[in-house]
Amino acid sequence: MADLLNPENGLPKALRADLVAIGMWTMREVGEVLSTPERSLAALIEVNTSIRDGLR
Repeated sequence: MADLLNPENGLPKALRADLVAIGMWTMREVGEVLSTPERSLAALIEVNTSIRDGLR
């Protein structure tokens, strides 16, 4: 995320903002899963699968 927040990053500003938002959500969700073990990993798996598939 540090690279995305760097003003010298060549990606369009809107795309960088969207990626930072996804990163922040992911970090919050991981924190919730770690603090609440019964919480499902399904949302994290779905988002990461979508990102992986989009990069192919």
